[in-house]
Amino acid sequence: MKDIDNIKAQTEALIRQQLALSKCVVKEDAFRQPVKLIAGVDVAYQKNGDYVVAAITVLSAETLDVVESATFCEQVAFPYIPGLFSFRELPPILKAYERLSCHPDLIIVDGQGYAHPRRFG
Repeated sequence: MKDIDNIKAQTEALIRQQLALSKCVVKEDAFRQPVKLIAGVDVAYQKNGDYVVAAITVLSAETLDVVESATFCEQVAFPYIPGLFSFRELPPILKAYERLSCHPDLIIVDGQGYAHPRRFG
């Protein structure tokens, strides 16, 4: 029973974190400089396994040529909990991002974003 209570407390803390961060979402264009580098990111799961692979590819906004790509593979470290999917996928995405030598001005993510029930998916 302690495990269930612990999971419930952790889940509630993560939901509070999402609600707090949702107040920081900027919905208008706030770029002061032209966007030069755009990255796309996604995560894939090993079929019948417990590994996840995050990939990020950076493109030139002007030519759409690939500037750089990075990946990161690790065991899934967070369970699937509806509404908290970003806590499962963001850690390997950040590790792939850290492998980049360039830093994109804009990152496009396959996710709920503002459409999420807590406005922070």
